[in-house]
Amino acid sequence: MAPRFIQLWRSVALSNFTDGSLKIFLPFVALTLAVSPSEVAYVFTFLTLGWPLFGLLAGVLTDRLLMASLPFWCHMIRAALFAALAVVALTGDIALWHLYLAAFVFSFFDVVFEVSLPRLVLETTTEGNRVQSNTRLAVTHTVTSEFLGPVLGSALSLYDPVLGLSILAAFYTISGVVLSALVRSSGSARPTGEADRRGGSSLLAAIREPVFWLLRHRTLFPLAIVGFGTSLAWGAWLSLEPFYLIETDPRTLTKVQFGFMMSILACGAVFAALVFERIRINKNRLTLLFIDAAGVIGVLAVSAMTKNPYLVGLALFLTGIGATIWSSIVITLRQEIVPRHLLGGVNGFFRVIVYGGFPAGSAIAGTLAEQIPIPTVFLTVALLSAVMASAILLADRSHRKSLEAV
Repeated sequence: MAPRFIQLWRSVALSNFTDGSLKIFLPFVALTLAVSPSEVAYVFTFLTLGWPLFGLLAGVLTDRLLMASLPFWCHMIRAALFAALAVVALTGDIALWHLYLAAFVFSFFDVVFEVSLPRLVLETTTEGNRVQSNTRLAVTHTVTSEFLGPVLGSALSLYDPVLGLSILAAFYTISGVVLSALVRSSGSARPTGEADRRGGSSLLAAIREPVFWLLRHRTLFPLAIVGFGTSLAWGAWLSLEPFYLIETDPRTLTKVQFGFMMSILACGAVFAALVFERIRINKNRLTLLFIDAAGVIGVLAVSAMTKNPYLVGLALFLTGIGATIWSSIVITLRQEIVPRHLLGGVNGFFRVIVYGGFPAGSAIAGTLAEQIPIPTVFLTVALLSAVMASAILLADRSHRKSLEAV
């Protein structure tokens, strides 16, 4: 791996670690303030609301601005946000609306960071090592965001919120500092001809172009539908499972135990990485993406039938394998198929669709949980996700035809 990619990898790893801590820590803080499952679930809704609202716009602006410093400033602004929330907690007046507001602001800058990241990956990798680099980033994301981060987040929730919020702010600051050297070496130079091509069009036209491009693409658009379905399921599970296992009788896990149960997801990711490092995952075998869909649907189905953490953990292990496969294949395909001048916009719109499932799933699940039992909510969302997963077949057929035509 090139030194510049290693530098990027370190910064992203720390950022993912902090994100993983946050997504467990904030809902657990909400548990101390909320009186219903929906109030806790809506924290996750606001944490992910930025993608459906801002994903496309952020991607287009990234294409037009081509600012290498964007990821750095996203880190620093998130650091300032949680430092400010720590001050509010220090006064003793923290309320649910403070958590909702902080989660919503965070979601915007999380979007900007994510849509600007693929360009940095392209700049720091070659065609020969890009799949391997994306696999490494995917595994790192799963290990730090789904294992190490939740463990820290659940542990921090046992103490005063001021401590946890201060630590989160410090980690985002450090991640920004690590990235700053890479930003300085990248400079602000635009690729030849790219600035002219993007700068001459109106903002409306710049938004319309990647939208139409993705909607017409017979491989990536079906994959976006699949991603929405799995995100819908995952959002529903993440928003209700902590409340279901920790707060409802019979109580199954403590907060810390829930954080460690999530570590099984990372075990699946590491297993997948070790296997695919040896056999070299084939990015053209899109049917492998069924593993990701099956894992997420399985987590919901198992959770609907039992509170046994070992059985839930087994489903999480399969989900970890699937998440690695999804990231390795889909991210690499987008980097190679999408025209460079549309990369940010198409990435943004793709994630608007895919990540829109997170707030939709958590909002739907939180609302339904007020009317029907949580296991029934899990089964309902699992069925919706299974229907959408069938779009993998359409994407695979289209991709095979495009390969045969070359």
